[in-house]
Amino acid sequence: MDAAVIGVAGTLLGGLVVGLLTHWNSTALARLEMKWQQVRLRQEKLEEIAALLDQIDQYYKKLMGEVILKIENDKPFEFGGERIPFERLRILMEFYAPTMVADWPKLESGHEMFGKVLIDALPNVPRNKPEKQELNKRAVTAQSKVSKVCRSLSEKAAFLAHEAVNNVAANKAN
Repeated sequence: MDAAVIGVAGTLLGGLVVGLLTHWNSTALARLEMKWQQVRLRQEKLEEIAALLDQIDQYYKKLMGEVILKIENDKPFEFGGERIPFERLRILMEFYAPTMVADWPKLESGHEMFGKVLIDALPNVPRNKPEKQELNKRAVTAQSKVSKVCRSLSEKAAFLAHEAVNNVAANKAN
């Protein structure tokens, strides 16, 4: 009788241990999967931030070309009225990359600088060569500032993306 009780108790204890190990393993895997999903979501949003920054940079390059054509050739200003996705970018940065928000004033400054160039360039007024050169210089400087900030922010987004992956990988190893 004692052997039967020991056999049953051993079987129950073995089942309990296996059940606990299985539960612990599945819980650990579920936590790891959840972390990876969070990292993937953040990665997607950081990629979207980088894409928006590239879109903004391209927009200002195109706009600068139009401004220079207007200044030099008095060509009518032709721009499709595209919206610059500043608000979407700011929201994404605040939520998914708050460390990047500190550079937001630099981007706004370039935007405002370019706005002032547009205000001066759009009127159909005769300009002499020095005035055209000064306006062109201001347009190039404003576009360059926006481009530099966009590149810097894109680099920060890439760094944050790599950092998140490395953190999860380091936690997995522990």
